[in-house]
Amino acid sequence: MHEIENDLLGLLDDDTRHRLLAQCEEIDLVQGRKLTEAGDHLKSIYFPASGVISLLATYANGDVIEVATVGREGFVGIPAILNGTISPATHMVQMPGKAYVFDREAFERMISDDQVMLRLLQRYSDVFIYEIMISAACNGMHGIDQRLSRWLLMMLDRSGKTTMELTHEFLAHILNVRRASVTDSLRRLEAGGAIARGRGQIHVRDSLLLAGHSCECYSMVEDYRARAMPQAVGQ
Repeated sequence: MHEIENDLLGLLDDDTRHRLLAQCEEIDLVQGRKLTEAGDHLKSIYFPASGVISLLATYANGDVIEVATVGREGFVGIPAILNGTISPATHMVQMPGKAYVFDREAFERMISDDQVMLRLLQRYSDVFIYEIMISAACNGMHGIDQRLSRWLLMMLDRSGKTTMELTHEFLAHILNVRRASVTDSLRRLEAGGAIARGRGQIHVRDSLLLAGHSCECYSMVEDYRARAMPQAVGQ
């Protein structure tokens, strides 16, 4: 019997959820594993139950930039509800965990027969697109402490883990800044009591303090989510 940890699947009625889960495979998300490459035909739909998947944009010179993340709050495979068949981004496991995986064609048949489920996924997709828009603005407007705090809060929400396996090099790559800048920022956040650092780990000690260091972009997305998907935040 499946233990539901994905927020979207948890919002479905029991009959729909059981019918959906009967057609899925539960897999391990292995850190660093690529699930799809940009331009590939979309074959699978992923609903993370734990762990986090990064959506990456790859440039001709080999540079790779994270444009979005998906954890237990959402799903990977938005093109499937828009009649798309091509993956627009590379999907790579950022934090290990579990996920429910569905064959795209079977998934499309299911949502075509279930308008309630389709509307739920469309609302999530609306929030996801808004979050990408805000993230793009944030990268150009705000400093490293604010951006790093926001990113850590997002990872906390998506994974449910207060201790994360993250190196300074990885964070510098994700945020597109120098490693020294990440080190200085983490030192300031630790001195303020928001986090604690270990070898290859970051532990969120106080999410409210961390939110105080973040820019308003984090709360903007969460406020929009509450309006677009009130059932997902218990309203």
